Amino acid sequence: AKLDRRRPTENYLCWAAPGNQYDRAKQKINELYVKSLQFGVVEKFYEKKIHLQRSKTRFDEHEKTFRRFLANREKSGAIRLDVTESMDIQFMDNPNHGVIGRSRETRRSRRTKEELNKFEYKMRTLQVTTCCVCRENKLIFPKGVAKDMPTLNSVGDHICDICKKNKCQENNKYLKE
Repeated sequence: AKLDRRRPTENYLCWAAPGNQYDRAKQKINELYVKSLQFGVVEKFYEKKIHLQRSKTRFDEHEKTFRRFLANREKSGAIRLDVTESMDIQFMDNPNHGVIGRSRETRRSRRTKEELNKFEYKMRTLQVTTCCVCRENKLIFPKGVAKDMPTLNSVGDHICDICKKNKCQENNKYLKE
């Protein structure tokens, strides 16, 4: 029942005066939300609770730390999804605090969109190698970021440990038999 309620975006940014101040703060929130979707860290966006801060100074502090976090993700080479065309990603659309916006989006529909995006990000960052002998796929979990993973020269250069142990070095050995 709670998920089927409308998202209460009119309750966010209670410290901002109507007009330019509210519009700038709303724009910052929307921008941070889009970036968190692109880097697959929406849960961190909600964890920081930037949109629920009660004063401008607290808002600015939280915004600055979250921007620094996103900049570090970008510098580390984390994969970035292009989410601008795929879905309606505006976090806040209401004109002022206390005024309901045009969107009648429920919490359930927003969560569904975020989970789909999270799944897509996970699939994009998945690292898989395929043995050229037995055609077995193996997941690789690098300690660093996906960018740091050693890349193979071409598809089919990898030979798994089992094939090495059985001294099967010929490509497509099992397909030829």
